[in-house]
Amino acid sequence: MKENTGYISYTYLVNISKLDVYFEYDKSIVFSVDSVERDLDSCYEENSQIVIITKTSIQKFDTTTEIRQLARENILTIQNVLSFILGVPLTVYNSYKSQVMFDPFDYQKDRIHITVNNIDYTDALLQILQKLNEEKSTILTVLDRWRKALYLKEESMDADLYYDESLLNFFHIMELFGESINEELFNKLNLKVKDLLSIYYTDLYYSDKQIDNRVNDNLKSINKILNGEKLSVSIKIKYFLDKYSLLDENVSYFIDNMVKMRNDIAHGKIIYQTSFNWPLSPFYNLAKNAYIEVNILQLLTANMISRYIGIKHWEVEWAEIRKCLLPSLERIKDFVENTHTYNPLDSSSLIEGDFHSITWHSLFEHYITNPRVITLKKLEKSISEYYISTRLSEENAYNLFEISCILSDSQDEELKKTAIKNICNSIENGWYSISDLRYMYHFLKFYKIESIWIKNFLEENSAIVNAII
Repeated sequence: MKENTGYISYTYLVNISKLDVYFEYDKSIVFSVDSVERDLDSCYEENSQIVIITKTSIQKFDTTTEIRQLARENILTIQNVLSFILGVPLTVYNSYKSQVMFDPFDYQKDRIHITVNNIDYTDALLQILQKLNEEKSTILTVLDRWRKALYLKEESMDADLYYDESLLNFFHIMELFGESINEELFNKLNLKVKDLLSIYYTDLYYSDKQIDNRVNDNLKSINKILNGEKLSVSIKIKYFLDKYSLLDENVSYFIDNMVKMRNDIAHGKIIYQTSFNWPLSPFYNLAKNAYIEVNILQLLTANMISRYIGIKHWEVEWAEIRKCLLPSLERIKDFVENTHTYNPLDSSSLIEGDFHSITWHSLFEHYITNPRVITLKKLEKSISEYYISTRLSEENAYNLFEISCILSDSQDEELKKTAIKNICNSIENGWYSISDLRYMYHFLKFYKIESIWIKNFLEENSAIVNAII
């Protein structure tokens, strides 16, 4: 039976002020049209329009329903490619207009290009399209997971609904990449074990033939002892990151935490809780610092995808958010116990962060989450000299406020006096408010830390506190 031809056109709105794109993929054409002015029904302040036209081959008895169905593969592929480049989760929900026809649509052919707010990403687009020809299934899987995770993250911005689900989708990307190098890593480890066994038996003066026999006899059992039945997901992810120059000590610590969180979400964990912190979630969430963690995962996985494809997309954004990664607990513990070995160290480096990202904020974060390991007494002893010598200013008030709230209950009188002075000066200068201090009191209480000085201060100033509620 002779096939007929059907066409479908989707028009999408995206919140980008300047977008210029044209490319062809399979039986689809993608192009942008002039931005439209904001109207009362639009949720975007500035809109750009993207049009996707797809040609399908249909049977004589097919209807417009089948045209939509047959076009879906191309539509999802293009949505995945554009979402990754734009950083906007392009979905059917962005489409405000669609049209099905049995005659071709009019459009103006152009060269392949894409610019976003005057930045040219054409090379990245070309490389992605080329990689699709080579590894279509892998590339589209990770791009689709990334788009879905980004969509769930965007939907959680106001309601705090889907952070756990977004985290799982981002983590799925890391798992896929980790699995992709499983055989390579196993062979590498296997070769190292063989080399070590060869050296061992050589030192026992075995002949070459005897060495080969001994190595082959013991290789499997030694591998099992060293690596278990199979390599852990954490090891595989870290190997992939290391292979593409994305691994360091802080990233490694982040991966360990994400693996634990992923297991809690995926395999079940009792999550009933009696206390809550802002923003208030409508459900019990396993991710404690979901907003920060999901943002880091978004850009880490974006860079994993980019490095795998062979482009440099999202590198600048990753370099910036990487500064938010916390040092490992072991690193902070070592710093607290051996502060004198971290040179050069001064009040400035604790604001800007050293190579290990040890800052007032990272010390604060590890203290509130690990108070039995990083005790207040140990913390005081390690940072007293640097904290007292730091002059408070508008520029560093943000860095000092958190740690000052902790040190306001210090047993060291000079340290306590300096911390209280910094808090009061920050409020008097308008850098922070009493409302911020009230929030900090409840934030610390959420982590089971009772701040005596803050509580007394708020009670003494209850009239002012109540007046600004």
